[in-house]
Amino acid sequence: MASQVVYGEWASTHTECYNMSRIDSTFVSLLQLVWAVVSGCQTIFMISRAPKVPWESVYLPFVESITYALASTGNGTLQMRDGRFFPWSRMASWLCTCPIMLGQISNMALVKYKSIPLNPIAQAASIIRVVMGITATISPAEYMKWLFFFFGATCLVFEYSVVFTIFQVGLYGFESVGTPLAQKVVVRIKMLRLIFFIAWTMFPIVWLISPTGVCVIHENVSAILYLLADGLCKNTYGVILWSTAWGVLEGKWDPACLPGQEKPEADDPFGLNHEKNAPPNDEVNIRMFGRVIGSVRKSKRRQKWELAPAHLEDRIRLSDEESDDSRPKRKKKGDARDYRRKHRGGADDDDHHSSESESEKKNKGKKKKSGKGKKKDDSGSEDDLEVGNGKAKNGDKQEFNDINKILRAMKRNAGTLSEKSHSDDSEGKRESADHSMC
Repeated sequence: MASQVVYGEWASTHTECYNMSRIDSTFVSLLQLVWAVVSGCQTIFMISRAPKVPWESVYLPFVESITYALASTGNGTLQMRDGRFFPWSRMASWLCTCPIMLGQISNMALVKYKSIPLNPIAQAASIIRVVMGITATISPAEYMKWLFFFFGATCLVFEYSVVFTIFQVGLYGFESVGTPLAQKVVVRIKMLRLIFFIAWTMFPIVWLISPTGVCVIHENVSAILYLLADGLCKNTYGVILWSTAWGVLEGKWDPACLPGQEKPEADDPFGLNHEKNAPPNDEVNIRMFGRVIGSVRKSKRRQKWELAPAHLEDRIRLSDEESDDSRPKRKKKGDARDYRRKHRGGADDDDHHSSESESEKKNKGKKKKSGKGKKKDDSGSEDDLEVGNGKAKNGDKQEFNDINKILRAMKRNAGTLSEKSHSDDSEGKRESADHSMC
């Protein structure tokens, strides 16, 4: 039997652990290939459920199928310079999927601690945890390995506390309804919580006892344990989460979305009164290790309805009419023509006075050109206008409008005649001057 080639310093000093660091079982490779196919089939099934499926339910099994396809062919592991094996595809899948899974859980509720949102902080902590795990795996020094492992475990504890709080807030909302369907959702949430904590706890334990940690079990065994953990937290968990969120709750983790539940009436669902303040938050008494977590709030979402309730249609129509009246309209050609006709006809006293003042200004310029005879005619017409104006205040406005039109026409005709006579006089004077010169 040929002796194995020892590569690197670590491999020469840790021969037994080096021999346990590689997958040498055909059964394990075949099992990984089968699981890659199963994950791919789940991806296709989720795509066929569109549009009633979130993108996370498609993304997670798709990433898992690629990960196990690489692992089954032996391309998911790299050998480092000192001889250790680094399962890069497994670590990369953790980095790509853990924040997304926490985002799915965050859809149940947004929890805060003293006005600080904890959901996005937990997602950031998951990224830091995976990076710490990768660094611990490739770290050459033993003390650095366990230091990075400790930092990653600290982030995991923080994630556990946030996720536990989110699950408790979700249970609080559905348990308060009390209907059989709400109790079914409560059972599903408890099942999801159990699967989450079991599967996520398996990963650090398997890492700890596998060749990446203290090298207690063979890589064949650790690969099967990782597969079981992935099957729980991604495949099984994803199917239960999708069937609950979209099969029962219409895609929203809200007790009001339960069938048979009346949606709470929104005072201003379309922002008619421009209310921008969020509803007040509920206080949730959540216990962890026998102690109540203080300052935990359940943030209520603003009401969003696709269709307006029947009793709000009149309010919306009236609000639109008021906004149309208050909004300055764009003037078209027809509107401008009607506007000129209205003011030319003197629809009301104010318009009449304003148009009268404008006409008087124009007529004053014409009076200077036309001479003394023009002043007499205009003064007579202005006197008539003043008399007509006084009558209009006491009589019918329609008669006054007709009289006003006639007087304006007379003034225009008088102005044109005076201009013509003035031009004729000037031409006659010019001709006489020419004859005198001759």
